[in-house]
Amino acid sequence: MQTHSRSAAEVLAINSFFNALLREWHPWQWRGQNKITLPLLENDGVLQLELEQKGIAGRHRFKPELQHISPDGSEKSIPFLESARLLCKKLAQDKSIHQAAISDFLARVENSVTNTQQTLAERSQNLEALYHQDTTFQESEQGLLAGHSVHPVPKSRTGMNSSDTHLYAPEFGQTFALHWFAIDNRMLSDESAEALSFAQLTRQLAEDDPALGVQFLEGIPEGFTLLPAHPWQARQWLKHESIAQLILDGHMQDFGAHGSHWAATSSMRAVHAYHARHMLKFSLSVKLTNSLRHLLPKEVERGKEIFRALQTQQGQSFSQRFPNFQIIHEPAHACIMDADGQPIAETMVVFRDNPFPKQDSAHIELLATLTQDNPNGDCRLINRLHLLAMSEARPFSAVATDWFKAFLTKVIEPLLAAQYDYGLLFGAHQQNLLIDLTTGYPTRAWFRDCQGTGFSPVAQALFAEVLPKNPVHNEHHISGDIGNKLFTYYLLINTTFGVTGALASSGEIAEKDLLHDLKTFLKKLRGNNPRDTSCLDYMLESDTLQAKGNFFCCLTAINENTLENPLGIYHPMGNPLLMDSSEHIKNKNGQSS
Repeated sequence: MQTHSRSAAEVLAINSFFNALLREWHPWQWRGQNKITLPLLENDGVLQLELEQKGIAGRHRFKPELQHISPDGSEKSIPFLESARLLCKKLAQDKSIHQAAISDFLARVENSVTNTQQTLAERSQNLEALYHQDTTFQESEQGLLAGHSVHPVPKSRTGMNSSDTHLYAPEFGQTFALHWFAIDNRMLSDESAEALSFAQLTRQLAEDDPALGVQFLEGIPEGFTLLPAHPWQARQWLKHESIAQLILDGHMQDFGAHGSHWAATSSMRAVHAYHARHMLKFSLSVKLTNSLRHLLPKEVERGKEIFRALQTQQGQSFSQRFPNFQIIHEPAHACIMDADGQPIAETMVVFRDNPFPKQDSAHIELLATLTQDNPNGDCRLINRLHLLAMSEARPFSAVATDWFKAFLTKVIEPLLAAQYDYGLLFGAHQQNLLIDLTTGYPTRAWFRDCQGTGFSPVAQALFAEVLPKNPVHNEHHISGDIGNKLFTYYLLINTTFGVTGALASSGEIAEKDLLHDLKTFLKKLRGNNPRDTSCLDYMLESDTLQAKGNFFCCLTAINENTLENPLGIYHPMGNPLLMDSSEHIKNKNGQSS
């Protein structure tokens, strides 16, 4: 099993790693119709990839065999990690990257593969169910085994050991109790946009937990607020000098781990329990993909701004217009302050609405889990549509076409309308979208993660009454041009093209036909006189679209959450919606990707 899980992990790694690299680094060339060669250092020859399937919208499926062609023309199979090492020698020379950064990157590549291998081995008994059978919200959240499909290290974690990873990483399917503290109100920075204060929300959280007794709440001193913590992060808190001093001085009490168990959702730092009215999202002192996962004060403000904007008359009109689409709000947050009154980022906790109690959690699917690669066959979306086609006695292509049209109407249109009629920019990548598939087709959808939201000039005018007049942190109040590029990356490139690629992956429906349907859909929306057509114009008319450069962002150790210019790590890719059906995305050298 260990050997099989390792080879399966490398299949997943090859696809995410090389799809990320090919988008951003352009000296590669086609060799025939289905092979790609990548140059190495002169004495190292070239690396050759063979395609299982060529993608139109920027993501291919690769065969697991990698070929190293020596300068003398001889060929041999090469392991994935060795191919990454040889490529990094070339990239270090081309991009003048220090060896320390290369070594760190390669360690993260290996860590990602190892984590995936351990996950596949642990979940081996229910992989068949994960990719084929009915699921619930928690099962879907904890079923994202492969991670980001266009990233060199989708499952790397820096700062967490393997035993803790096994307990707290969502893909291992574990649950755990929260760690509870009480803190002097004077040492807590908190805010709530709801009718209940943060202190009232945490008390309600404990009262709703059937595993916490009355005595637990009676132990909270007057003038103190109950504060839940992620159990792993609680250990980091207790190592923090300021927090240790707070406990020593009697300003903070440590109650330990208590209560019902919670499950990590796919982001790892957000947790869910069926009994609770809210999910919780925590800072975690772990580096995942491109960033250290500390919630910043400027990020948590966005949840309250979105909450308030959608309570206005304009916001209510959006909700009424799309009753089957819901924003999962993040209305309250808190963090501990140090002796100087400064927030300690490691202690941030956010309350997030929980629309998925036990009775309403069946058939709620995370889009990223639905479309993720399957190292042993077709992705979950394909397998579920095969069952749907059988039950309806219709061809797969017809069912897939109808499914995609329902996806556009129920998931994509509300997000586009939020942008073009309300100026609300939701960072709707696949891991932030949940879909109700009770009927097999998308009928309802939810967007979550308000830290990835923005306000275009349209929203800044429409919601001026509830937005801060002179916000200290206003990076998310952005120009139309920047907003259009960021919004399009998440909604179109990451999400919609991810779905077209997944639907076409079995070879039973052509990706070009799905892209044609998408283009027709976008044109129809533009013809309905939206308030702001600039983003639809960009999607439909720009020769290139801006895509996030996950590969070089990771290789050069950039923390994307602290970038002053959010487009600093983006790069142009050809727009699939402008291509003739015989074309594919071209890189800067005219090579098709």
